[in-house]
Amino acid sequence: SNARSPVIGHFSETLSGAANIRAYDMSKQFIDEFNLLVDTHHNTTYEATVANRWLSTRLEFLGYSIVFIDALFIILTRKSVSPGMAGLTLTYAMKITGNLNAVVNASTTLETDIVSVERCIEYTQTPTEVPVV
Repeated sequence: SNARSPVIGHFSETLSGAANIRAYDMSKQFIDEFNLLVDTHHNTTYEATVANRWLSTRLEFLGYSIVFIDALFIILTRKSVSPGMAGLTLTYAMKITGNLNAVVNASTTLETDIVSVERCIEYTQTPTEVPVV
């Protein structure tokens, strides 16, 4: 959101002043600035995606490690653990991977979306300007 706002702002300002931009032959400067803003936005989006994939891979490895340890525990205690209990523990152990990813994705989405709330709070606390008489 923070990287996308300048792109949208620049685009809307360019549309508003398109006639003036052409009149003063500033098209190339506006295109260059727009491309720079888009590149910045894409870089931040790419970095966030890579970090998300990295974290998901680590969480899946953690989840599958739990499944492996559970399966190993079932094998080592096969005489005292019923087949139903073994299946139940394996089923829940396999669900851990999805649950870990869901919790992390929900928390990162919340953290990203809370920026909008922070901006609204900031705007409500901004002092109003004195009206021109």
